[in-house]
Amino acid sequence: MILDSRASRREALEKCQQLLVPQYEAALIQSALAADDVTRVKAEQQADQIGARMKQIDEQIAKLELALPAGTGLSDPGRDCARVDALLERDLHHIDFKQLRQWIRALLDAELDPARAGLVMIQRSSERNGRLCAKCVEEILRAATREGKFRHFPVHLGTGDHADVGAVLRGLAGHLDPTLGLQVPAQVGLVTAALCRSLQARNVVLIEIGCCEYLLGDPEAVQWMVAAFWRQLLADLALAAPKLHGTVTIVALLLFGGTVPEAALAAVDCCRVDDFRPERLLEIELTTWNYSDVLNWLTYWGLPDGHPPEQIELLARTILDVTQGDPMRIAHELLYRCAAL
Repeated sequence: MILDSRASRREALEKCQQLLVPQYEAALIQSALAADDVTRVKAEQQADQIGARMKQIDEQIAKLELALPAGTGLSDPGRDCARVDALLERDLHHIDFKQLRQWIRALLDAELDPARAGLVMIQRSSERNGRLCAKCVEEILRAATREGKFRHFPVHLGTGDHADVGAVLRGLAGHLDPTLGLQVPAQVGLVTAALCRSLQARNVVLIEIGCCEYLLGDPEAVQWMVAAFWRQLLADLALAAPKLHGTVTIVALLLFGGTVPEAALAAVDCCRVDDFRPERLLEIELTTWNYSDVLNWLTYWGLPDGHPPEQIELLARTILDVTQGDPMRIAHELLYRCAAL
């Protein structure tokens, strides 16, 4: 019987990972139930240490999955295609979105207010890989807080929601309390208040609203998102946050498949990254990807350690040549060419 060394190492690492899970959960539960601050802090530190070890093992597994066979020996039959595909897709969001990453980090680092919030609009999402951008935002926010403190409220609009801003509220109500299904505008305050009542200290919340282009049949839809929904949410948050004895962060992401008409934005208060105002709409423009973006991703995420630099550079140039920097096409080429090694 020939030993599959890759599978054996993977199994050993995964078993180690599984053994750490109950220890991690126990530490989290102890921190939540602690009767005093000293016990709570000690339990949180223990959870952090175990979590760091779990992350380290996860990175070891990822390295193992991407590694090419050391030789022609039968002890290593090579990479598992399905596992490699899943790993590459999982890490694809690291490629770009620099401006958005910088803004989120600045928001999370702000110490002036216990409540941090931002309403972000992404246009041309369909051609600039907005779904991947949303994944990037989710991963950054998830990593910024403890296990169980991140909350994700995705709302995906469809053709039946044409020109119906109430669909946004119904989608959020489904995550909070389905009995909130009242008519607009009375529902706005009910939904935002319910969301704020559900918050705990150190919560980081992502409200992700996809396919917002369906709302544009209503010429005042974008203005409503800012003036009615967002500002009501900020008002409720200002009342709730001081009672939580800890920071709370809310990011709402509006993804528009195409370009938003100028008329839809004319009456909306907007802001820029270098002059951010929480009560205003912040547009982050997604750009095409360049050679440096592709090369860095291939080096750090897409290819095995020790891959020849000249081959990495050739692959990066080739992908740029065939895609012309188009994010959707680059994503496809990266997954296809890295998995095919």
